[in-house]
Amino acid sequence: MDTTKVSPGVSDVPIVREFPNVFPEELSRLPPHREVDFEIETIPGAAPISITPYRMAPSELKELKKQLEELLDKGFIRPSISLWGALVLFVKKKDGSMRLCVDYRQLNRITIKNKYPLPRIDDLLDQLKGATMFSKIDLRSGYWQLLIEEGSISKTTFRTRACCFERKGFLRGRKTSDKFAEKNAPFNWNDKCAQSFEELKKRLTSAPILALPSGDGVYMVYTDASRQGLECVLMQHGKVIAYPSTQLRPHEMNYPTHDLELVAIEHALKIWRHYLYGETFQIFTDHKSLKYIPIQKELNLRQRKWIELLKDYDCTIDYHPRKANIVADALSRKTVDQLASMICYNMEYLTTLRALDVHFSIGGDMLLATMQVKSSLKDKIKDAQDKDPYL
Repeated sequence: MDTTKVSPGVSDVPIVREFPNVFPEELSRLPPHREVDFEIETIPGAAPISITPYRMAPSELKELKKQLEELLDKGFIRPSISLWGALVLFVKKKDGSMRLCVDYRQLNRITIKNKYPLPRIDDLLDQLKGATMFSKIDLRSGYWQLLIEEGSISKTTFRTRACCFERKGFLRGRKTSDKFAEKNAPFNWNDKCAQSFEELKKRLTSAPILALPSGDGVYMVYTDASRQGLECVLMQHGKVIAYPSTQLRPHEMNYPTHDLELVAIEHALKIWRHYLYGETFQIFTDHKSLKYIPIQKELNLRQRKWIELLKDYDCTIDYHPRKANIVADALSRKTVDQLASMICYNMEYLTTLRALDVHFSIGGDMLLATMQVKSSLKDKIKDAQDKDPYL
């Protein structure tokens, strides 16, 4: 067998050479209007559905921008101000490239399905009796080769971080507008809305002591697990980017220590995917055996699932002694009560100290303290006079 011989390609097929305009390398434009355009008929009274987009890694955002520009140039999509909005995500192909997908599952739930009889497969096979030639035909980018009816285009809107777009070609099933902005929508301000508004004001006006991630530099992830919970620390250039913690779920309480440490790594990869995916980074753990888990052969099903997640990232797992991993170790072993006692032991004393306006300055071997003392006798006399029934 001659292995050096190049196998024939599509361009070597005689019928392809005879009709090159029917077999293009790629679809360059949308098809013309035909007898039937694709229409999306939704359940009467169904409100538009708009979903907040996922966070994406820098490499995914770069790929998203590239693919959206190509689709815009070809006229397959256009900017949209529709009230609808679906999620956008990437699916990795076998060759490693990224396929842009839109999650239309929410739209599918309120779409009226077409009902028509389907022939049985065995009946179709019976019809092939006597045939000597069989053909297999597939359309290149077939989901772009059927136009969407103009009134249904707005329902295909998908949302990205920067803009909203709607498809002009057939969907291949996968902006948010505030419900208060809808026409004739009732305005109902409840306790949940007020709570969310106060939380929003708090987050906008308070600055956490965290650094912002830069576009260069290797990320470092520190993880630790205990029976109190999981803790992860994300660092870059020696500065903390984030350090969330979470409690163990009931079934995780029964995990051995080895698996708990793996759960902490899994938790970090999932919550920081938008930072770590496509980047080279290090994971530090105080459980030394995890350093060799990618090459271990005897793994249970749960561990194999976590290893599959690790394969999506360009990372290395390194051992970090507990004494050196003090941040993640401390946060994972502090209970809520312990943290609360660190914040305030006695509220009455704290109120008194605040009223005294105490200031401390520490430097070298010197401790400087200032305190503002003010007599409260006048205030006490005034309060007593106000409450005296004979005055």
